[in-house]
Amino acid sequence: MKREMVTMLLAGAMVLGSVQCLPVTVSAKETTLASFDFNKGIDGWYYGKGWEYQYDSGSSTTVDADCGALRMNVDFSKNSDSDWSQTTAVYETKNPMNLTGATKASLDLIYDARQMTGGNLGVKLYTDEGLSATATADLTKAETVSGDKKKVHLAFSFDALDGKSKAVKKFAIQLVGIKTAYKGSVWIDNVTIISDSSADKDVVSTKKIKKQKAVDLNSLKLPVTIKTVDPKATNDVKNTYAYLQAIGRSQKMIFGHQNEYWDKAGSSKLSSSDTKDVTGSYAGVMGIDGLSLVGDEYSAAKWNKTHKAKIREDQAGNVKAAAAISNEAIKNGSIVTLSAHMPNFGIVKKKGNSYDYSGYTPNNMEKDPANNILPGGKYNKQFRGYLDLIASYAKQVNGTVLFRPFHENTGSWFWWGAAYCDRETYKNIYRYTVTYLTKTKDVHNMLFVYSPGSEPGSVEEFEERYPGDAYVDMVGFDMYDRTHDDAFIANFRKQVKITDDFAKKHGKLFAVTETGVANDAEAGDSQTALLKKGNEKDWYNKILNAAKDSSASYFLLWADFSKTNGFYIPYVDKVNKNGTLKGHELLDDFISFYNSADSVFASDQKSALKKLSSNAKIKAAVSGSTGFITAPLSGNRILGKTTLAALVPSLKKTDKVTFVVKSGEKSTTLKARKDGNTYSAVLSVDQLKKLDAGIGTISLMTGKKIQQSIEVILNIPAPVENPLSVDGFEDYLGYDARLTNAWTTNKDSGCNIKLSLVKDAFDGYSMKMDYDETAKGWAGATINKIADWSSCDSLSFDIAPDGKNQKTVVQVTAGGNVYEAYLNTYTDYASAGTDKLHIVIPFSDFVARDVSGNPKGGLVKDSSKISSVGLWVNAIGDSSAVKDGKVSGSLIYDNIMAEKTNAKAAVFTKK
Repeated sequence: MKREMVTMLLAGAMVLGSVQCLPVTVSAKETTLASFDFNKGIDGWYYGKGWEYQYDSGSSTTVDADCGALRMNVDFSKNSDSDWSQTTAVYETKNPMNLTGATKASLDLIYDARQMTGGNLGVKLYTDEGLSATATADLTKAETVSGDKKKVHLAFSFDALDGKSKAVKKFAIQLVGIKTAYKGSVWIDNVTIISDSSADKDVVSTKKIKKQKAVDLNSLKLPVTIKTVDPKATNDVKNTYAYLQAIGRSQKMIFGHQNEYWDKAGSSKLSSSDTKDVTGSYAGVMGIDGLSLVGDEYSAAKWNKTHKAKIREDQAGNVKAAAAISNEAIKNGSIVTLSAHMPNFGIVKKKGNSYDYSGYTPNNMEKDPANNILPGGKYNKQFRGYLDLIASYAKQVNGTVLFRPFHENTGSWFWWGAAYCDRETYKNIYRYTVTYLTKTKDVHNMLFVYSPGSEPGSVEEFEERYPGDAYVDMVGFDMYDRTHDDAFIANFRKQVKITDDFAKKHGKLFAVTETGVANDAEAGDSQTALLKKGNEKDWYNKILNAAKDSSASYFLLWADFSKTNGFYIPYVDKVNKNGTLKGHELLDDFISFYNSADSVFASDQKSALKKLSSNAKIKAAVSGSTGFITAPLSGNRILGKTTLAALVPSLKKTDKVTFVVKSGEKSTTLKARKDGNTYSAVLSVDQLKKLDAGIGTISLMTGKKIQQSIEVILNIPAPVENPLSVDGFEDYLGYDARLTNAWTTNKDSGCNIKLSLVKDAFDGYSMKMDYDETAKGWAGATINKIADWSSCDSLSFDIAPDGKNQKTVVQVTAGGNVYEAYLNTYTDYASAGTDKLHIVIPFSDFVARDVSGNPKGGLVKDSSKISSVGLWVNAIGDSSAVKDGKVSGSLIYDNIMAEKTNAKAAVFTKK
C-alpha cells in the first residue's frame, strides 16, 4: 500500500514581521480567519531552510515579492523522478493567528507554462498545531494571466482545527514538485483560511463498548506438531505459530492495523491509537514497515518525543526505536508483523560505511534492481546492507516478528513485481532473503509471510510465484475495496477460499495481510481511504463474516496516517462528558465489530499470549536438502564459459550437489564445489558446444532430487536489439512460455487473460490477447523496456480489433510516470470494427494517468526514460458488448515500436 507523504516539522527562524487579518464574516456559516494578498509585500515570509524533502536545490531557492504576489524561485529538475519533492515558504509572526475552527483554505498558484513540460505541482498547507492539507493543481483548468503565465485556483478542505490552533505563530506553504523538472518562478497569491460551521461531519456514537471475554486457551485446538521454515526458531515463535493456527481453526479473527501505535487521524489529546480511542484496546496485530526502520514512518525522534527518551537520532537509533515500539506493542498483547517497502537498491546513495535507505522508491524501476540483487549482482551489497537493518531490528524485538517481504508481487507497481522479474528470479530473491536472515545473520524469531495481491484466480495461479514450503510459514493476500458493493465482498470471499485452499494444501498459516476501503483522493487529501462521510455501513463485520470460517487468523487494515492522508478505521475527536464519542461516522460500526464475540483485539489475547507455553514439537517445514540457483538468472543467454552457483541452506550427508545442463536430448552434469552454503561449478566452452542450440534448462540437484530448474537460452546469440522496438514477437521462437515470461499479465478479481503467439495475422508471429472480464473489470499485460526514445515522437503498432470497443489502453511508463492513450476514444478506431489497422500515436497525445486533470505532454519530456509498455482492456459496464455482467474478446498486436513520424495527431491506416 502507498506510504504516508512526509511533512517536515517547523524549524526555528527569526521573526521578520507580520501580516495579520482579523476574522471577517463571509456568510452566516463562513468566517475568514486569516488571509494574505501580498499587495503590500511579503513581510514575515521567508524561505524555510531545512524543510526540504527530496529537494536538492535548497541553496538556490528564494522567496521574494513580485507583482503583488509571493514568488518562489524553485528548481525541481534535480528531483524530477520524485513524486514528492518539497520546498517551503514560511510565515512567522509575533502576533499569533487564531485558526481555531478553520475548515477550508484556498489560494492561487501561478506558474510559467513554458517550464511545465511534464508532471505537476501541488501545495501543502501546514502548521505545527494541526493543519495539514494538500491540493494538486488541475492544469487542464488553468487560466491565462498574461503571456505564458497560467493560474490555477487550489481549494483545501480539512477537519476543523481544535484549540491548539488558537495561537499559531508559524504557517507554511509547501510547494510540491510531482514528477516534474519545473525550474523557474512560481507565484502564490490570495491565500485565505476559512471557518465553515457547516463543514463539521462528526457524529456522536450511540453504541456502547461491551466488556469482551478473554481468549480461552482451553477452548482452542492447539497443534501437537509445528512445521516452521526455521527449525531453530525460538520458543516464542513456536507459541505464536501455535496460537495463530489455533485461532485460524476457530471462528475468531484477530484485528490488525498498520502503524497502530503512533499514526492516527483522531485527536492527539487522547491515546496514540485510533483503535484504542474507539474501543479501549489496541489492535491484536500491529503492522510496521521497513520505512519505519530508516526514519520515514517512525523514527528515534518520534520515540524520544513521545517517551521522553534519548535514543541517538541516527540510522541505528531509528532501528532501535522501531524495535522499542514493537516491544511496547508486544507487552500490550499485540502480535507484530513487518512489511517492507524496500528502496530501489540501484539508486540508494552511499552514506558513511553503509547506504542511505530512506525515502520512498519501491515504485522506481530504473536500473533493474530485481535482476541485480542476488549474489554476484551489481546491487547485492546494497541489498545485504538493508537486510542487516532488518536483522538488527529483529534481534532487538522481544518476541516474534511476522516478516512479509516483497508483497503484492503479482502486480507490477513495485520493482519486484511480475513485470520486472520472472517467476524463478522472484522466488530466488525471496529464498535468498530468508536464507540470509536465518543462516548468515542467525535471526530465529521470525515467521516468514508470502502475500501476493488479489490477482491469483486459482490455487494454481497462487502457486506460480510461491517461493516454496521450505521458505514460507504463512500465506495471505492484499485486497482493497474500491467498488463498495456486494461484488467486492463476493470477490473477497473467492480470494479467501483460494488462499485458504492453498494454505491447507501446503500446511501453512493464513491471514488477510492487507485490506481496507479505498477511494479516489478527495479535495484537500493527498490520499483517501475512508470518506469523511457517505461510507458503506457495517463493512468491518462483513469482512469478519466473509473470512472467519476459513483458517485465516487475522485481517490487517492499513495505517491511519491522518485525516487528509488516508485512514481506514473511524477516529475520535472528543470524548463527551457522558462517555459517548464524537468523531467519524463509522464509530458505531466499528464498536459493533469490536463487540462481536468473533473479533479479537490486544486486550482479549494479552493474557492468553502471556500464559501460552505450547508443548508442540518443532520440525523443519521441509525435511532433507533444500537449495536454489543464484546464477545465472532464469532466462539468461549462455554463449561461453559460465559459472553456475547455488545456495544450499540444508544438505543431507548422503546427498551430493550437482548441476545438470540440458538442451534437447543432450545434457551434461557438473559436480559442484562447496564454499559454506554456496555451491558452484563452471560450464566450459567445450561442454557448452556439445549442447544443442535452443531453449535449455539448468537444474540444481541434491542427490537425485531436483531442487530447482530454470530456463536459459543456449548457443543462440542475442539478436541485435533495437532500443526503439518494443516487440515484433519473432524472438520467442514460437514458444508461448517465452512470450509470457516477457509479457506479464495482470487482472482484476473475477477476470481472466491469456496471451499466445499466432501466425500470419500480420507478418510472422503476433501476440493474441484473450480477455474475459466483469462489467467493472480490467486485464492486460506489461513488458519491461528500458530505453531512450528521445529521438522519436510517436508509438506505432499493428492491431486486429475485436469490435467490442471497450476501454483499450496503450500505456507507457517513463520517468516514473504512467502515460496512457485510449484507442476507443478515437473515431477511426471505434468505427473500424474488426478491420486490421496500423496505428501511429504521437507522444503528445498520451495523458498522465495519475496527475489531476490528466494533462498531455509529459511523455514528450520523459521519453528518454522509458521503463515499460503495457496493453490493457478495461470493461465499459454500460456498453452493448457487456452481456450478463461479462464481456470477452480478443485483440492481436504486432510490430510495436517508437518512431520519428512528425505526426501531429493519431493516424489510423487500414491494413
